[in-house]
Amino acid sequence: MRFRDYPVAGEVEAVETAIWLTEVAGLSKNGQRVLDHLAAANRDANPELMRLALKLATGAGKTTVMAMIIAWQTVNAVRHPTSKQFTRGFLVCAPGLTIKDRLRVLQPNDPDRYYVSRELVPGDMFEDVNRAKIVITNYHPFQLRERIELSKGGRHLLQGRGRGGAGHPRNRRPDAPARDASSYGHEEHPRHQ
Repeated sequence: MRFRDYPVAGEVEAVETAIWLTEVAGLSKNGQRVLDHLAAANRDANPELMRLALKLATGAGKTTVMAMIIAWQTVNAVRHPTSKQFTRGFLVCAPGLTIKDRLRVLQPNDPDRYYVSRELVPGDMFEDVNRAKIVITNYHPFQLRERIELSKGGRHLLQGRGRGGAGHPRNRRPDAPARDASSYGHEEHPRHQ
């Protein structure tokens, strides 16, 4: 018999906190105070981008929490398409390639998807979850890249024989023979015959 992974108390509490902040907090004075405090902290830290962090220890179920939040947001976005509170689009940024690969279970079309294997949504809601648009990446695409100036010759060398490179037909001298990469080093030079 296989042990099934169901959400545990800490995972459920984290998601309930996100739901409360989104759907309930604004309905009371104390809740509105919490929202105002979070908004002020976000304005100071990073204007124009409202952020909320949920802190969970290693092994506490962060992937399950992400799956539950994706399911909650997506089902509500599909069933209430005019609401501005919910979304079907998600960007998940992992700290490295190994974790990125493990997060594939967040994709609704993955064979091991958590929505089904952990029974996070009833069967009649899975088609709604299937409409989520999820991009899973790691932090590398967001890193600043160093720019260096290259000469025209250096640029052609780095571009290689592909489009625009020195070996591209448009850039080859008309009298130069056409060669593919497999012929380099395998023909005798005419001067050495």
